[in-house]
Amino acid sequence: MMYNVVAYHIGHKIQLREVKEKLSYALIKKEHTFLLYRLHDYSFIYIKNYGSIVFFNCSDSLKQDFFSNAFDLEKINLNDFHQEKYKIKIEKEEMFSIGFDYLILPKVTVDIAHIIMLNLAQSVALDYYYEESAVILESSAIYSKQLEKTGKIRLTRNKMRSYIGK
Repeated sequence: MMYNVVAYHIGHKIQLREVKEKLSYALIKKEHTFLLYRLHDYSFIYIKNYGSIVFFNCSDSLKQDFFSNAFDLEKINLNDFHQEKYKIKIEKEEMFSIGFDYLILPKVTVDIAHIIMLNLAQSVALDYYYEESAVILESSAIYSKQLEKTGKIRLTRNKMRSYIGK
């Protein structure tokens, strides 16, 4: 048996209370930082408040339905989000084995699925913020060089405020 797990980072915090009120899936675990839903035996949705959503064994149409219901979005392109994909292979006779983009397990339980989804949620969020930080660092280097060479930064007052806010 093979399962696909995909984690997305949407780029902003998620208000879990609001999302919880909009969804009718079976909520099996919750804390103030996450919600874990079971759709059927080996299908889960994990929502982390810092902006990560992980789908364990879910179809693309189910993902679209989730975004439509949870965030009132009609049609989204899932490729617009930062994402990580992982494959979970169930081999009853095998021990745990980990690869770059796969995991071999003897069985899947709710707790094992939860740990996998938590790690993917963290990983996709770290990747998102790494890229955001790299962009800011690159633009900071440009402005630092301008300041060093000319003693001035070529930005309007509003653009400067916006940059500092970023």
